Amino acid sequence: MDATHFKQTSLPHQQAGSTMMETVVALFVLAIGLLGTLAMQANGVNSNQRANLVTEANLLAADMVDRILAFNDIDSSADDDAYDGIDTSSGTASLPDCSSGCTATQQIAYDEAQWAEQLATTLPGGVGKITFDSTTNAYTIQVMWDHNRNGATGTGCTGNDWGESATELTCYTYELRL
Repeated sequence: MDATHFKQTSLPHQQAGSTMMETVVALFVLAIGLLGTLAMQANGVNSNQRANLVTEANLLAADMVDRILAFNDIDSSADDDAYDGIDTSSGTASLPDCSSGCTATQQIAYDEAQWAEQLATTLPGGVGKITFDSTTNAYTIQVMWDHNRNGATGTGCTGNDWGESATELTCYTYELRL
């Protein structure tokens, strides 16, 4: 065969690798995706923390409900308001000595002191308040904490349930009707 049988054709230019610009664009798209994943992860951690604190608040409020129900004589209304006015924001009360049994007043003080300690050690800035409404014969138990851990020192709930205010606490309210 001679050289005339081999016809030379011009092939289109084929790319052998990616250009620098394509690499930069691909890395940019990857970075955006990773940032989105990181944001979702941070939101997930915050949601889990919020759920954990709300669960702890629920358990602490239910603990006080159990204490009130254990103390309350169902056949008498004289002791219905025995736990009214408890406010743990003033600090942890001292535990009375009930080694040989407690009087009614000592039992309430004992329950308040234990509850205050549990609130303070379980929730960041945790405090609790108990009020009794004699017209409805119902207790309102509020558990409050500094959800954002920013040193909030509020004394009540202002409708901001998740503690996004710099001064008010996050609140969980439990109502018990006797």
